[in-house]
Amino acid sequence: MKTLTYAATLAAIATLALACDDTNPDKAKNETAEATGAETTGADAKKAASDTPATQTNAAKKDAPGAATNAVKDDDRTRPEHMEQDPSATDTLVMMDLKGKAPEGLEVKGDLLHIYGWTDKYGTRVFAISRYETASKSGKTMMLLGRFTGLEGDGSWSDTRLFKEQVADCEFDITLEPHVGDWAVQDIDGDGIGEVTFAYSAGCRSDVSPVTHKVLIGAADAEKYALRGDTAVAADGKTYDMGGEFKVDGAFAKAPKGFKAHAEKVWKDTVREKM
Repeated sequence: MKTLTYAATLAAIATLALACDDTNPDKAKNETAEATGAETTGADAKKAASDTPATQTNAAKKDAPGAATNAVKDDDRTRPEHMEQDPSATDTLVMMDLKGKAPEGLEVKGDLLHIYGWTDKYGTRVFAISRYETASKSGKTMMLLGRFTGLEGDGSWSDTRLFKEQVADCEFDITLEPHVGDWAVQDIDGDGIGEVTFAYSAGCRSDVSPVTHKVLIGAADAEKYALRGDTAVAADGKTYDMGGEFKVDGAFAKAPKGFKAHAEKVWKDTVREKM
């Protein structure tokens, strides 16, 4: 696979005098019942949760050790009305070497954990994963943010979608850990467009019970596919006999060939917790 430097990509864009007529993307409604989104904490957070929840102490819910407070949906997308041909576009997926840093002009909130850059038929794309603490009424509240963004003709960055997960008001130990690998950015279906895949484990707990685990696949055309369940934990330190099951997102029924198999392989590679 060829590698482009970020500087070379910008230089190519600067040489073209093509005027952009971009239409501002319409933000889709946040797929959560709470309008305040990431800032929801405490009792309100429990009402707002509409996705597989992050976990809390077993004492909070005896019949479901992995259930707890999760104020944010794992996805908040913005769908462009149209996507114009970008002068930096390439016929196939070409990775860029960002050297672990955000490119010029792209602001990342919190601590940058992982970042990927590439060009494809949509132009220059970047996916960044960061983590940060937010205001909390009691305990600690932490947010994991996966930002999928594209470079516009004027040199600015425009978000295509945001993946968000929050563990709110945790009085014990927070787990909010993303998982990536050489499978993180691929053209899974061979259409010349890069798809992002990442997994994460999220929860608040005071013991060794499983926490929420998810595998997400997203592309620049704003489609999303997910496996949701919980982590696999070895009670004796050797045999992973707790958790590890997942449910398949209904969107996979119409997913391109290879997406579901890819997601299930990533699940297998990331679901086990090392306590």
